[in-house]
Amino acid sequence: MNKLIHIIPSIAEESSGPTYSVKRLIESLINIDLDVELATLNYNNSVSPGYAHSFDIVGNKRLARSPIMYEWLINKVKIHNKKIIFHNHGMWQFNSLYPGQIANKYKIPYIVSTRGSFSKVAFRNGSILKKLFWPLYQKPSFQNVSLFHATSIDEYLDIRNMGFKQPVAIIPNGIDIPNNFLKKDSIFRTVLFLGRIHPIKGLDLLLPAWKIIQDKHPDWELKIIGDDVGYHGSTGYKIKLKNISNQLKLQRVDFLDPVYGNEKWQAYKDADIYVLPSYSENFGVTIAEAMASGLPVIVTKGTPWSEVEQKKAGLWIDNKIESIAYAIETLILKNPEDRLHMGQNGKDWMGKDFSWNTIAKNMNYVYDWIENPTNNSLNFVKQD
Repeated sequence: MNKLIHIIPSIAEESSGPTYSVKRLIESLINIDLDVELATLNYNNSVSPGYAHSFDIVGNKRLARSPIMYEWLINKVKIHNKKIIFHNHGMWQFNSLYPGQIANKYKIPYIVSTRGSFSKVAFRNGSILKKLFWPLYQKPSFQNVSLFHATSIDEYLDIRNMGFKQPVAIIPNGIDIPNNFLKKDSIFRTVLFLGRIHPIKGLDLLLPAWKIIQDKHPDWELKIIGDDVGYHGSTGYKIKLKNISNQLKLQRVDFLDPVYGNEKWQAYKDADIYVLPSYSENFGVTIAEAMASGLPVIVTKGTPWSEVEQKKAGLWIDNKIESIAYAIETLILKNPEDRLHMGQNGKDWMGKDFSWNTIAKNMNYVYDWIENPTNNSLNFVKQD
């Protein structure tokens, strides 16, 4: 088996998203005895796990140039006599170009996990820098990709819509099944949003939706847990949402700081309904986490989770204020035992199809296939 080198801009701790999923993927690959290392950038002096190597940035942090990372990647190729696979997670910065440049020069396999970057919404939300970076640097760097990794069929279609013809492996993110946490007593039942505070998450729809139903259900509250801090500091979006909440005169809405580890799982356990009203998600780790915690979920059609209705684990709705309000009220009005039953359906589904051990084994099949594509085809690799 070839040496595996994963590349990601940052592993600063987050409650969810690529930082969480990439780290857990690597740890799961190591658990099945694969030789894996991670190259990342030193943004906030975060403590790196033993498999990670953090490199300093030269110049503008937004551009993320790191000649030291570039040289380290080249040395790894030489040390392992080209018996190596690069697996990149990230775009829009110079560090994301290095794997493609080196893979092309030394003719080694190169995998890219797009992590939602090809969605129409992600492109629309881009800065002018992104629009310049794509044709000049990013798109040419993908011409020699051996295989793309998508976490859903929607993300696979985004890759094809961008014109790329390489094979695509459709493997979802895995999910940790939490230990049994006890629900804390509260005078309110809770609708929960937990995740990154960002315009793409649809919180501008959730707040006016809450306005519609708040007076009818005074024993319910809305908790929004997370922060708007990115690689370059706060975006100010959380303050904007708080201002919207004040303008709408919302009641029983709490904006809380992000939580991690056991505190995160406790937040899920203390809630009664989870809602993610995103405009676009390639996967949506928090949806899987909420179901793994036994919560019924409300997700919008910007997410690839239509199956929540087939599995009787939640509602999949339009990205509209009225639809979100109706869905929340529908679950509020359900018998508590019915909500618990929906939550158990989701938890059973997560345990069966989304364990990290299963995801790691499937990714290992992809690495083997990349080394020898004449082997039997994989049913989750699309080559059309």
